[in-house]
Amino acid sequence: MNNFRKIQPPVFPVTRIKIPDIASFTLNNGVPVYHIEAGTEDIMRVEFSFKAGIIKETVPLVASSTNLMLTEGSANYSSEELNRLIDFYGAFVNMYYEKDRAGIVVFFLSKHIEKILELCHEMIILPIFHENELNALLQKRLQWFRVNREKVQNLSMDKFFEVIFGRAHKY
Repeated sequence: MNNFRKIQPPVFPVTRIKIPDIASFTLNNGVPVYHIEAGTEDIMRVEFSFKAGIIKETVPLVASSTNLMLTEGSANYSSEELNRLIDFYGAFVNMYYEKDRAGIVVFFLSKHIEKILELCHEMIILPIFHENELNALLQKRLQWFRVNREKVQNLSMDKFFEVIFGRAHKY
């Protein structure tokens, strides 16, 4: 392992960056859609983003826990079935939550778009939070939250936001 790399590879400056054009339109229900044609690969990325981040919480962990539970079952699929179908169609699902937003990003082969959008509908519109699974998740998240509230990184970030935005701001 010590002989991994003795000579640095060459470094080349970036000479040109081409940012693809963004097309946008609004669905009949008022939802904005942004589309980037970024190549000829058969892979798609769909992101559902909501104004539902940490600053919307009235109780800590609600945003993150809700987001994590979205793949734990729906009106038509158990947790096992939902996750098995996601795997079957070769999709990668990433849940995120931030200060202002929460959402889901899904990567998949474009030929499976209809089935993937159906599964996204199940996760976002028809989720079922089974009480035992929710309680187990909340216990884990609470322990994680308590440990992280003591870490210097989080304490310094809280102090930074307090100095920038003030003590009363949700950040």
